Amino acid sequence: MSTEDLKREAARWLDQALDDLQAAQVLQDAGHHALAAFHAQQSAEKALKGLWRSLDLEPWGHSAVKLLEDLPSSPPGLDRDGLVPVAAALDKLYIPTRYPDALPGLTPADAYTREEAVVAIGQARRLLEAVREAAMRAGFPGGRAGRRRVAGASRRRQCCGPSASHFGEVGRRGSK
Repeated sequence: MSTEDLKREAARWLDQALDDLQAAQVLQDAGHHALAAFHAQQSAEKALKGLWRSLDLEPWGHSAVKLLEDLPSSPPGLDRDGLVPVAAALDKLYIPTRYPDALPGLTPADAYTREEAVVAIGQARRLLEAVREAAMRAGFPGGRAGRRRVAGASRRRQCCGPSASHFGEVGRRGSK
């Protein structure tokens, strides 16, 4: 794959990681904490898959820990060891946030709290920002995340920009 194609493909994955992070915030704001936590995990997974793509590698699996640990080479400045605990916490959200039989006697909506969603979103933001910065240091654009401050995703208005019809009324971009 050409360097330009690698850049485009990595940016597509990072863009989707940012979209999942934004969706997590909107879901958390709407009180859907389990779904917010799941989208936080998805953001981390897709950010790491974007990093793999930037190295012209084919990622496999859904574990953010495995995607970090199995990365054959690490871009300068990416603190893999520091991100593994963050990835491990997010990996624990992959199944039980979605399936009513994953937690005995509870549905995900009953089990997950606002605080858990807030923590998961913060962890995903940290991982996405680290991957985006590493990609940019390696000469890749970092997707839309490279043009927006990912850390600002904690507030709907900053997170979503001037127009978000795909989020509907709950997360309308630019709403106050």
